[in-house]
Amino acid sequence: MNDNLRISLRLLVYQEGGHWFGHCLEFDIVEAGATPEEAIANVVQLCKSQIERAYEDGDLQSVFRPAPAEFWRQFSLAHDMDLSQSFPRPIDRIEARELAFA
Repeated sequence: MNDNLRISLRLLVYQEGGHWFGHCLEFDIVEAGATPEEAIANVVQLCKSQIERAYEDGDLQSVFRPAPAEFWRQFSLAHDMDLSQSFPRPIDRIEARELAFA
């Protein structure tokens, strides 16, 4: 994979039905976990796999299918999360926000 390839992602993290979900807004990909950290790690790994496969196929643009507008609106209203973990290349930066349902 090209070492210059760097992708920034935004994640909406929320709890529903006792499970945590990480939703990558750039790719409209959702993964679950027992904790917010696990949901984030799972969705990041899936995004990385999608990016690698698309790059190998020469079709990187195919992974960029943004989430519906409602999720972007929720992201804009959610609280910033402090991410202390590092992320695998080519993912350069992740901004995660937790949505708290009233």
